[in-house]
Amino acid sequence: MRIQGEVFKGVTLPKSHDIPEHGMGIPSISIMLHELIKLLYHAQSCDVTMIRMGTSGGIGVAPGSVVITDTAVDSFFKPRFEQVVLDNVVTRSTELDKELAEELSNCSREIPNFPTLIGHTMCTYDFYEVTIKVFPNQVEEQIEGDC
Repeated sequence: MRIQGEVFKGVTLPKSHDIPEHGMGIPSISIMLHELIKLLYHAQSCDVTMIRMGTSGGIGVAPGSVVITDTAVDSFFKPRFEQVVLDNVVTRSTELDKELAEELSNCSREIPNFPTLIGHTMCTYDFYEVTIKVFPNQVEEQIEGDC
């Protein structure tokens, strides 16, 4: 998405940033997405496609591979995102646009030595605790090795 120095409802967007950025974790991306969606709403934008790019670990994926997410799963491997909104738990689906994933995958085939696959991505609030659940032996070995 490119937004360049335009004025929406009295807010001038910076010319130097075409892509919003966020820090690590759900709280950080949640704030960024809230502000971006609010801006798009006031700009009366429609049919917007958002693509998040970032680093992650992988299970059974070669280092350096690019994973195009088709579904984000929670710490129970369920395709959902739960959020508390005004004292109510709101559950949202995390299944993403399969056609867009295929289109991105097809584009990647044109680039030599660019390993790309379509797969699930885990997104949790408790990264380190979930790591222990998913990789208990590796975490125990690392803990024992550090002591």
